[in-house]
Amino acid sequence: MDGEGTTTDPYIIQTLQDLQDIRDHSGTRKYYVLANDIDASETEEWNHNGSYYEGFLPLGVFKGSFEGNCHTISGLYINRPDGEYQGLFGHMVDSRSTTDAVSTTDPGTPRVVNLNIEDASVTGMHRAGILASSLGVSYTYNLGSTNRAAFVPAHISNCHVSGYLDGRCIERHEGINWTPVHNGIGGLVGYTSGLIVIHRCTSRVRIDSSGGGGMGSFHRSPCMPATGGLVGFSGSGLFIECAVYNSVPNRLFRDGAGTGFGGFVGNGSGGRFYRCSTEIDVIAPAATGGVGGFTGRSGYFYDCIAGGTRAEGNPLEQPPGYWASVNWGIGGFCGRDGTFKNCYAIPYVEGHANRIGGFSSFDSVGTGVDCFWDVQTSGVATSGVGTGKSTALMKDITTFPWDFNYIWQLDAGRNAGYPHLRIPAGNIWVEGDDLVYLHDTGGEKRIIVGDLVENLVGTRLSTFWVEGSKVRWLDSLGNVREAEGAV
Repeated sequence: MDGEGTTTDPYIIQTLQDLQDIRDHSGTRKYYVLANDIDASETEEWNHNGSYYEGFLPLGVFKGSFEGNCHTISGLYINRPDGEYQGLFGHMVDSRSTTDAVSTTDPGTPRVVNLNIEDASVTGMHRAGILASSLGVSYTYNLGSTNRAAFVPAHISNCHVSGYLDGRCIERHEGINWTPVHNGIGGLVGYTSGLIVIHRCTSRVRIDSSGGGGMGSFHRSPCMPATGGLVGFSGSGLFIECAVYNSVPNRLFRDGAGTGFGGFVGNGSGGRFYRCSTEIDVIAPAATGGVGGFTGRSGYFYDCIAGGTRAEGNPLEQPPGYWASVNWGIGGFCGRDGTFKNCYAIPYVEGHANRIGGFSSFDSVGTGVDCFWDVQTSGVATSGVGTGKSTALMKDITTFPWDFNYIWQLDAGRNAGYPHLRIPAGNIWVEGDDLVYLHDTGGEKRIIVGDLVENLVGTRLSTFWVEGSKVRWLDSLGNVREAEGAV
């Protein structure tokens, strides 16, 4: 590949082989720029192991910076059912110290921005995601140091994935004792830890997750992966304006024990989620640890939606937002635990559990402020957290003591009349030569990218937002630009 891997002369990724060759720099901090779309469908016949094709090799330990320039990698195939850390970028982790300096040859922390991955198929074990198996950075603070340059979060921004993910789990033993492992299966990323940010990313991934002692047992199994539509297990991190979308035949299906199973995140743990939403159907006929429309358990959630009314069918012929379990808690938004503010849920809730709730199954350590659920669509009149309202009141702006000037909006003709976020995640994307956006007054509008070339130089898609019927963005000088597309 061309380039030297620095900020001024990054490696230029032009071919599928260039992409695979990033693995040769595993564990190093280099810069990469994607120059064009890449068709990766031939990876379905790569690396035959004598029994089956294993496909593309994940990029190892990725510590670098990858600028996707809003290009698309399509047809990626990874098939290692017994392999850990499966996903395009493999294991996105690093460790830093306040004695470290960030220079033109050192990107500081793992970073992937402005990338689309379409129609991918990934199969892996313990930690797996379409974009990466894991994302994290740990820091060591040296007393007396004044250097703050090294304190840059690992981050993924404006990345969008679609396809199929099969996340498996196999019990680990050491003699008669088992060794617990933190596991995560997620549409975008399997597991996050340390100082990380995921911003304006979306997932349209069908996920099948299995495991739990290899026999679906509910006890004494160290192999209990958290499974979620965007991220499986979030030990920490910020998730801002991200979304999980549903489309036929997308769903999450869980069979076996787990530490949480949710439409957006399986186990939110120490993660913080702002203005995020999910619509995906969650099917969990045999799962433990909490099952929820948004999160299986735990986490901190602000201005988030666990939807379902906009889902386009379900392969198991159940209503949108349907999910079930045979153990632990089931809730329209959260299976168990967590902190919530200004959130709502509109799923259909069903299952046989110790406790079941319209918003949250039970609040052993959970708190909720101004949270609601639709008692008619859920079929449940009680909840550990939140207030139940009729469908009519869930579509009445006077029900919600929220910020409808900057964060929320309610229009009878949009989102089936339920409140929606003013700047929904993933509402701006590129299709061919068009910049497409969902405008606030309803519907799509398109702008030919070529018409904006002068104004777009030096900008990134994550700097765009929608106001009314127009799209606005910050150019490279920090000036606000605007344009309006045609329907």
